[in-house]
Amino acid sequence: LVVEGGLAVVNPIAPTKECVDILHKLEKKYGGIKYILLPTTQVEHKIYLEPLSRQFPSAQVWGVGRQWSFPPFPLSLIGYYPSKISGILRDTTSSEEEFPFQQDLEIKLLDIALPGSIPTPFQEAAIYHKRSKSLIVTDTVVS
Repeated sequence: LVVEGGLAVVNPIAPTKECVDILHKLEKKYGGIKYILLPTTQVEHKIYLEPLSRQFPSAQVWGVGRQWSFPPFPLSLIGYYPSKISGILRDTTSSEEEFPFQQDLEIKLLDIALPGSIPTPFQEAAIYHKRSKSLIVTDTVVS
């Protein structure tokens, strides 16, 4: 997503050579990767957060707050999460906290507990990109 002064990557993917080359081309056109946003707690979306953040060390990393793993180890030990997190994604319309990207993005949170033998938190940030009028959701649409 194009944001003030650069780009925001939402739901990081594997930083393959091809992926990183494409992101570098986009950086030349729109400015550097300023933010890497992890808007969900589900494991399949966070496994590439740390590897992608290593490729763009100046990018700020933001994620929803109720992260978890199974087995229940600290995320930094299993390589999902980088050691430096810039902030927690929160509902921008009800939070008094200011976000560096709030002029470009509006965020609403869904926060529930998933049923099952091991109840797990499910938190997802729906991100509205004001410039393109695009709504970005991850797993919320799955029925």
